[in-house]
Amino acid sequence: MSSFKDLRIVDNFYQTSSFFPMPTILVSTVDDEGKTTLGAYSLCFPYYIAGKDYYAMILECRNSSNTAQNILKR
Repeated sequence: MSSFKDLRIVDNFYQTSSFFPMPTILVSTVDDEGKTTLGAYSLCFPYYIAGKDYYAMILECRNSSNTAQNILKR
């Protein structure tokens, strides 16, 4: 199909491809100094592991990101 464009995949592919309609969420965490930080993510999906009586989400992020580190610490 000629209407598709080739995109060069880079480290920040999702930021450079912001024209895709993806839902975005803000994840707030607390850092080592007690400050609240926000991270915007579009790779989040509904997820049911405990049955449909509970709501859950999968957040996909780098394990070295500030958000991931803050979640693991607290």
